[in-house]
Amino acid sequence: MTRYSRGEKFPGGWKVLSVEEPRRIELRDYFADADGNPVDSAPESRMTIEFQSVEGGARMVNTSTWASAEDMQKVLDMGVVEGSKSAVSQLDALLAA
Repeated sequence: MTRYSRGEKFPGGWKVLSVEEPRRIELRDYFADADGNPVDSAPESRMTIEFQSVEGGARMVNTSTWASAEDMQKVLDMGVVEGSKSAVSQLDALLAA
């Protein structure tokens, strides 16, 4: 999978670890090279996405966990917060298509 943000490419991948339809999915989230192979030197996280019913719609809760505070800081320094905001802001258009 390649993530895009403002014309930049950010190769990465997900390995599905568990699914509890339709409420929850757990993934291994990792950086990848251009061919989709995991980059061993880059931090990876375990990501849990939960879908909750709320009045008038649904809520998506995304929780990421890293092996260490240092690994988390590496991805924070790489701009993971900005990248995540950019990705989530595209969901409405994607779901409407």
